[in-house]
Amino acid sequence: NGFGGRLEIGYETWNPCTPDAGGTAFSEPGQESGWTRYTVTSYSLSGGVSGSPDVSYSYKYHNGVQPGGQFSGFRQTRTFDAADNESFAQHHSHDDNPDYVMNGKLEEARHYQGDSTLLSETINTWDTDSLWGDSGADFVWLAQQVDRECQGAGDCLGKKTAYEYVPAMQGGDQYGNLTIIREYESETAATPYR
Repeated sequence: NGFGGRLEIGYETWNPCTPDAGGTAFSEPGQESGWTRYTVTSYSLSGGVSGSPDVSYSYKYHNGVQPGGQFSGFRQTRTFDAADNESFAQHHSHDDNPDYVMNGKLEEARHYQGDSTLLSETINTWDTDSLWGDSGADFVWLAQQVDRECQGAGDCLGKKTAYEYVPAMQGGDQYGNLTIIREYESETAATPYR
């Protein structure tokens, strides 16, 4: 961009066409021997302009970057603001199921002064249920959120909020309606204050 900006994209190779036992046919008809696909595994952007953030992502693939692999959502995101303060987010990615209902849900978010002094942190716990009465997980909700504000040197104060979707309070079926919110003064408190 003329200002020293930088874009870096990481790739891994994926060779989905392999010879059969006879050595002449391939698993995807019509493809030539040696056909290769490159798959993005990371992305990093630096604007090079004062005040522009730096951003980086890593990608998660079901079964890895190989035949049968599928993109299943961001695993981590990192951003740096103009003062080099870092923000980090960790997202759920199920290793065995690329279509899992919780994929992509935010599990952790942290904000730092610089890249090591923790200022705030959020930890999310998710739960699943079935909307159709079977054992399938097709409804996902935030069951608990813990928020921590930190003063440096690991000295953090936390609070938690719990959410429930009780079928008995929805006529006996899970309709996805939020039924209870409980707020706690600290993340270790056993009794909610409201």
